[in-house]
Amino acid sequence: MCERKSAIRRSITIAIGLARSMRHARCVHHIRAETRPCHWCRRLPDFPTPNGQGLDDYLREQSRLGLQNRMTLLYPDEAQRLAKLPEYQGRLDFEIETIVSMGFPGYFLDRLLIYPLGKR
Repeated sequence: MCERKSAIRRSITIAIGLARSMRHARCVHHIRAETRPCHWCRRLPDFPTPNGQGLDDYLREQSRLGLQNRMTLLYPDEAQRLAKLPEYQGRLDFEIETIVSMGFPGYFLDRLLIYPLGKR
């Protein structure tokens, strides 16, 4: 297969994956037929947050809760957990700031909902 066909096939595969992850399955047939997203795929819907909380703040809150749960599993001993927490918290803060600065908090919050469904 030539490189051009391979690149087009990769683009179509990525577009189909995006359409599916955006919960707009009806868009998949448009992408296959036209190799471009239809009007349903142009924008991710806003993620619903409780009490009108901003996406950035909600992502930070959920990430910190997830870190606390994960640290409890990794380090059952509280003294060891408290000693390791600053290292993990620093990494988490860096990642969150990167996600927020690139404008993708809604994308990662969507993943937060979709992954557990896929595991069932």
